[in-house]
Amino acid sequence: MLIIEPIITSLPNMCVTVLATLAITLIFKTSYTTNFAQGVISALGCYVVSDLFFMAGWKIYFGLPVGILAGIAAGLFIDIVIFRRGKNVNAIGKQIITMGLVSVFYGALSLIYREKAANNIKFGYFSERVLSIGELRLSVNTLICVAITVVIVAAVFVCLYFTKWGLGVRATASNEVVADMLGVNTHAITAISWALAGALGAVAATIFATIPSNINYPLFLTSVQVNAFMAGILGGFSTFFGPVLAAIIIPLATILVRVLSLVDGFNGLTSWVDAVVYVLILLVILAKPQGLFGKRTVKKV
Repeated sequence: MLIIEPIITSLPNMCVTVLATLAITLIFKTSYTTNFAQGVISALGCYVVSDLFFMAGWKIYFGLPVGILAGIAAGLFIDIVIFRRGKNVNAIGKQIITMGLVSVFYGALSLIYREKAANNIKFGYFSERVLSIGELRLSVNTLICVAITVVIVAAVFVCLYFTKWGLGVRATASNEVVADMLGVNTHAITAISWALAGALGAVAATIFATIPSNINYPLFLTSVQVNAFMAGILGGFSTFFGPVLAAIIIPLATILVRVLSLVDGFNGLTSWVDAVVYVLILLVILAKPQGLFGKRTVKKV
């Protein structure tokens, strides 16, 4: 019970991290860049859902598809309008652009949703029901968040490994130039990846808002984005599934360290839980630089 209850409580946060990590991984693999704007793009989708929830009275599951469309539009805009119109924009240039987009989205969202900042609005739930299983209390909202995440992640991986689009993504991730020479429409692949990342971000942010959490600050997903980057490094960006698995391992490690801090003799860890987890991640990366599930790349000359 000492471990099960914290795990159940952290399931929505775990779902958010998994979705954010998958979004960042898709962008990294197809656009060869780290999307620092993922958090604010996700916030845009969430704010659209919140408007429909608070102002129009829509249920969250009715507003979520509209928020997903907003995330898709933002992703397509970044790839098609900004990246492709830039002259000789390389991977580093894309990273710098995404850094700039953080300020742009932050400023725009702060201006448009300044009333949220003033009123400290909190989101609602998918469901307020609570199930009792023995001594455990399980929120239906948590079950819905887990179900949504499992279905989405499973669908993405099925598409990645069993569809023509997935083959194109894997080919582009391996070598964009060669994939283009072989007839793969790499522009379409990257556009779809950015659109999918925007959609995943909108879902992740909406789930995060049902925990509940304040959504009055456009950078409310900063901590999630940091953990998603850490998961990508720990799991290994050379695979698609590695970062996703690491996104589950990191929260579990955090829970174990937090439970350990309750044991006599380890009480001093209470204020150092995150630091201990990050040190453990660092040690793993030092021992295996390619990540837990990453593959060593061998280049033939």
